Amino acid sequence: MRPMDTRPVAHAYIDGFNLYNGLQRRAEAKGLDAPQYRWLNLCKFAEFLLPEYEVKTVRYFTSRVKRRAADPGAGQRQQIFIRALETLPKLTIHYGYFQRNIVLRHLVKKPKKTVAVIDYKEKGSDVALASMLLADAFRGECGAVAVISDDSDLALPIAIAKDVLQHGVVLLNPNVATKPARKLRGTATAYRSISESAFAACLFPDSLTDSKGTITKPPAW
Repeated sequence: MRPMDTRPVAHAYIDGFNLYNGLQRRAEAKGLDAPQYRWLNLCKFAEFLLPEYEVKTVRYFTSRVKRRAADPGAGQRQQIFIRALETLPKLTIHYGYFQRNIVLRHLVKKPKKTVAVIDYKEKGSDVALASMLLADAFRGECGAVAVISDDSDLALPIAIAKDVLQHGVVLLNPNVATKPARKLRGTATAYRSISESAFAACLFPDSLTDSKGTITKPPAW
């Protein structure tokens, strides 16, 4: 008989684009052209980072990437990654959206001159993360929550989960920086930086299967 897990239950909430931006910054710091560790098993990642907890649920917040001339294959690569994530029974995916705007921007060398540019804004995923975090904490589905993000917009829901709903909150910073965003300092019960070894230890295999067939890691990932 399998022994009962007596560790406290935690839910993990992953800010997808903050995590991706953290990987980009790590790559830039190492002089690399593209992020490493994108083929990341997010359930294994959460469990690796939270060994003192039984990670019951992992919630991933993202938006579907729109086709862009600069990188026309980005959306397809994201879909392959999402398909891999959908094989994880503990993981749920929550979508925001990208909003496309045409805006005027001033030139650096000619500040009086403006040009029209395409500006994409990712909308909704941070609000969804905050809402799901508070809803889960309010229902008492877990004793602690872990947030993988360095987004200062999450300071208030983190503080409410800790101070009002009396949940332990672990803040996990995916960026290279050793300190959290200023607004996040002191809001969580515990703060941890994510090491390079944690990313390297939690990758999917190069290929895996689902009900549709084989899922293969995108080239250069």
